[in-house]
Amino acid sequence: MLFVAEAPEILLMYAIPNGDWRGFSVAKKLKAEGLNPGIPDIHVPVARSRYIGLYIEFKRAGGPVKEEQWEKIHALTEQGHLAILCDSAVVALKILRKYLKGEIE
Repeated sequence: MLFVAEAPEILLMYAIPNGDWRGFSVAKKLKAEGLNPGIPDIHVPVARSRYIGLYIEFKRAGGPVKEEQWEKIHALTEQGHLAILCDSAVVALKILRKYLKGEIE
């Protein structure tokens, strides 16, 4: 896994499966369990610098961002998180590494 020796906190990172396509019955069950549309795809519940955590939303280059996604990103930012959009895994990994090293202000 990505530089666990340098930043073992990365093991706290988890994916949020809000964006997967599902059948009606599965979607209904997940909604009852707390599915929250618009929440970004990845959460790193680790405080660094002035942020209390990192959220990453993946989008294809040029892909649309839904209004509920912008609203959640804005709300998370207001609460002290770094919440960002990434159009590639390479960019996300660079940001993740910088974040965990405390290099993002």
